[in-house]
Amino acid sequence: MRNRMESPPMKALSSLPPSRRLPLLMALLVAVSLLVSSVLGALVAHWESVDSQLAEVRNLADNGRKTFARTLKDVHADLRTLAGSTTVRAALIGLSRAFEDQGPQARERLQQLYLQDNPNPKGQKQRLNDAGDGSDYSRLHAYLQPWLTNFTEDRGYYDLFLIDPAGKILYTVFKESDFASRLDSPALADSGLAAVYKRAQQLTDTGHYVFADFAPYAPSNGDPAAFIGVPVRSGGSGGRLLGVLVLQLPIEKFNDTLATLGSEGKRVFAEYGRSAAGVIVDDFVHETDAEGRGVRRIRLPVEIDGVRWYVVGEVHDATLYRPGLILGATLLAMAMLAVAVAVPLARRLVRSLWTPVEALASRFDAEVGRSVEEIGGIASQVEIISGRLAHEATDSGNHIRRLLERIDTVSASVGTAAAAVEQISVSIGNINSATGTSELRMSHARERVQAAEAAIGELLGATAEIDKVLRVIEGVAAQTRLLSLNAVIESARAGEYGKGFAVVANEVKALSHQTSGATKEVGGEVEAIRAGSAHSAEGLQGVASAVDQVGEAVRDITGMIGEQRMAVTEIAGMVGAVSGEAQAVAREARDVGASAERTGEEARSMRELAGRLLGDVERTRSRTQAFLAGLRAL
Repeated sequence: MRNRMESPPMKALSSLPPSRRLPLLMALLVAVSLLVSSVLGALVAHWESVDSQLAEVRNLADNGRKTFARTLKDVHADLRTLAGSTTVRAALIGLSRAFEDQGPQARERLQQLYLQDNPNPKGQKQRLNDAGDGSDYSRLHAYLQPWLTNFTEDRGYYDLFLIDPAGKILYTVFKESDFASRLDSPALADSGLAAVYKRAQQLTDTGHYVFADFAPYAPSNGDPAAFIGVPVRSGGSGGRLLGVLVLQLPIEKFNDTLATLGSEGKRVFAEYGRSAAGVIVDDFVHETDAEGRGVRRIRLPVEIDGVRWYVVGEVHDATLYRPGLILGATLLAMAMLAVAVAVPLARRLVRSLWTPVEALASRFDAEVGRSVEEIGGIASQVEIISGRLAHEATDSGNHIRRLLERIDTVSASVGTAAAAVEQISVSIGNINSATGTSELRMSHARERVQAAEAAIGELLGATAEIDKVLRVIEGVAAQTRLLSLNAVIESARAGEYGKGFAVVANEVKALSHQTSGATKEVGGEVEAIRAGSAHSAEGLQGVASAVDQVGEAVRDITGMIGEQRMAVTEIAGMVGAVSGEAQAVAREARDVGASAERTGEEARSMRELAGRLLGDVERTRSRTQAFLAGLRAL
């Protein structure tokens, strides 16, 4: 599936032998690295260049605004100089009188002399200084024209107007159709020149000026014209109004000055007549110039007598982006050159590496083969040992479980033996109490026998008491035989620990039989006493002897019972010790069983790891062989 999705170039590259594919891949890597670095470098340099050029245009616009302000200040200075000039004041007075001397047809007569009859072509009518009619007007005109013509041309003004207080245009330099006309005429009443005149004559301070923005002006072929004017008063500010001095400003007056600030692809110019609404100031906007080319512009506002103009800094997109394009092309060419150099170098490098790579491949093959075999053998041994260990751990767990079962059985038996020993101890206490009572009674019997020797008359009473004692002794003997029988049984159940106790029990048993026999003998004696008083003395002596024997037997029984008590106490202590040891062995056995189970789990995990290691060894062998085959294919 992956091969079907490969592109044709990748298929072609994959089909090449490694000796050619590696140099191409190295060259491709170099090309991609250089291309990425070139693109990033070009982008960074491009935007730095763009920012630098925009900052330069902003500085140009700011300098343009300062230049515009200086130019406007120079215009104002020219107006103040002319308005304060004695020549201009005298000219206004003289021209007003001379204009009146021309009669009611003064406008037609003067236009005839200086326009229709002017030998100079249109646009150069200012070259005529004197019409030659000999009038006062022509003499004054011949005096003023050269001076004011040179002034307007040198200072870059389009035209200069001298207007009397009545609104008659007494003088112009350029001589267009407005010459010698009245400002209240239909052609001029709504013009910017008429507006400046009306506002200027209201000023009392000759140091102030008024301004009318660019608007189509009919006498100048309908081209936009701006006007700036000041009042001319006798004696300066506050004096009598002599007239109004007006300069017609061409846009070139400002743009020619601003043009000196620009450079290739960048320019600064003044813009007028634009509404402040929607205008973005002090920031760049993308627009299209008159020739349809994309430009970036920044507008800085300036004020002229309440009228807003803009000083515009402009740079063409081609100029703005040209350094980045040149740098990108240069970097691309360098990258292509580096690739062209990298291909043969990579091929030579691959060839120079062939011999050591072949030797390295052979050594690597041998070393890896031995290492793989050794690792495989170790893994096999680990797998075998871990299997054995797991089997032995399982067997140990089974043995320990059986041992725990046996220990539990022993613990139960030891508990039963302890209960039996406790019961024997209680029985021995009872026997001890009974033998004490028997010994006391034997003492009484002896006293009675002695009393019987003294008084035979009391023999029947004594024999009656003896009969009672004999019955008690017979009961004690029977109980002793029963206890001795139980002691023999318990000693046999205790095994080796009960052998000494068995001897004692047998002795107790023999003594009980002797006690029973003695009791029978005493009974016979009593019967003999009862049979005949003739044998009383002999019978009493036999009774006394029998009583002494019984006392000795009772004392022996008491000593034996004390020994049995001590033996039973020792047996109880040994049984408790055996029980404690059995519990300790059980705890240790459980711990050993848990360790055996953990050992089995670890052994099984080790066996699984050994199996995976064998698989990894085989995969390593296969990959190593494939890698070495690829190296040898170089």
